[in-house]
Amino acid sequence: MVAKAVTYQRASQYVNVASAALFIADYLQTVDLEVSLIWERDWSRVKVLYVISRYIPCLYLPVALFVGLQYNPTVQKCGASFATSSLLIVTGMMVAEAILFIRVGALAQSKRISIWLILQFIGVHAAIYAVFSLFLKSVKFLPYQIGNIPGCIPYRFNSTLLLVVFGIVVASETIIVLITGYIGFRRYRSSDCALLVVFYQDGILYFVSLAAVTIGNIIFDVAGPPELRFMLAVPQGVLHSVLSCRMILHLYDFGKKEATPTHATGTALEFATRNGGGETTRESDLSPHDQSSSEQKTGTQSSV
Repeated sequence: MVAKAVTYQRASQYVNVASAALFIADYLQTVDLEVSLIWERDWSRVKVLYVISRYIPCLYLPVALFVGLQYNPTVQKCGASFATSSLLIVTGMMVAEAILFIRVGALAQSKRISIWLILQFIGVHAAIYAVFSLFLKSVKFLPYQIGNIPGCIPYRFNSTLLLVVFGIVVASETIIVLITGYIGFRRYRSSDCALLVVFYQDGILYFVSLAAVTIGNIIFDVAGPPELRFMLAVPQGVLHSVLSCRMILHLYDFGKKEATPTHATGTALEFATRNGGGETTRESDLSPHDQSSSEQKTGTQSSV
């Protein structure tokens, strides 16, 4: 019993350490793009979301590692550390999802779809926070240390609530993919815009990767031992950060390489509308445009 607990606890910590290594490696690989494509841009909602999504793992990764590595922890320390890291992970996932929702809204360029996306985002994440808060209250940790096992060991919690959270995440991401497919079929199936290919390729990769990790979380929650129930929580948070930020960098990098001083050939990264005075205002900086609409809008090629 103790030997298995030691093995499971170590495996869980190895996964957390691997997640931290993935985050650091990704940061080192993409920081040059971030400097050239993000830092000098004017502040916008996408830039704010990018910065939060990019750096929030710096907050929860140390706490998550601390939860699993401290010796002789008290129940109070375990509860506080676990709740802090968990809520930060959920918040990071919410921010990454916001980037995905903005991306779909930029593709749609439809007020009706935009309203639906706003309502879905608010409803989904309000439900996630509500259910997850109930789950955190149900988590109980052992008041003593087993052998030489470091860290906090949960022994009781309501796994059904965690299943509901993961189910909501998968359902929301599935709906987003279906909406994206519908938009692509109805609006862009005959378009030769190269940036649209980037939009859809990144979107599919984003969904498949995160859905796989979420399903893995569901499997561990249903069939895994208590020590492994939360093993994929940190990787899921890190992947949300890595993939959402890479999606933005990829779009901006593609647009920078394709754009020319005279026309955009479908690589504008803004969705611009005109106000009553004929001036261009920014609605989103993650929207592809076809060449004709880009040429008709002045000022739409500036960085956001």
